[in-house]
Amino acid sequence: MNNTRAYVKLSKAKKQGLNKIFAIRKVKNQKKWTREEDELLISLAEKYNEKHWKEISKMFENKNSLQCFSRYKRIRPGIIKGSWKKEEDQEILRLVHKYGKAWSKISKILNTRNGKQIRDRFINVLDPEIRKGKFTEEEDKKLVSLFQQFGPKWATISKYYPNRTADMIKNRFHSSIKKKLYGDQNIKLDMTFSNVRNLSPIYYFKIFWRILLFFN
Repeated sequence: MNNTRAYVKLSKAKKQGLNKIFAIRKVKNQKKWTREEDELLISLAEKYNEKHWKEISKMFENKNSLQCFSRYKRIRPGIIKGSWKKEEDQEILRLVHKYGKAWSKISKILNTRNGKQIRDRFINVLDPEIRKGKFTEEEDKKLVSLFQQFGPKWATISKYYPNRTADMIKNRFHSSIKKKLYGDQNIKLDMTFSNVRNLSPIYYFKIFWRILLFFN
């Protein structure tokens, strides 16, 4: 198989004059990681001191260096999954206060959670700026309007709510707003208002009528 090689060029790294980190080998027919591959990856990462991912990827037929690096971050020995302890939360708050939202750096210091776990924990639970109370009527109306514009793009919608997270907005929509708009119909929300073309005119009329009632 002719593998093409490309380099990951991050604008931030370019500005800082950093060297290229990963040589990406495009891989066809990507498959899930097996237990044997995970065990080999952990062994190789320990051997190479969690560096030289290009060399490590050569030991796998269908994985490139970035895939190996990303997978190792998830399965690295010592990583805890499940409920969080109070001490962990306090340490995350202390480290965020000291280093900012440098999740990878905080993960190395904490050494029991990966960067994604720490980021999600802070953004969804620990961030002191999060507003955890009930959604107001104005917030609900805004959510309906934004959903009409963007569809189920919760991260985009959350930008219009400075003190609410994407998960909070998504949960609010599914728990309350969705039923008011669609009734008991089982609608897949991977469709946006701009690409729903197979629904009948009667259905559109029902949705429009529900929106009018919602705002009145």
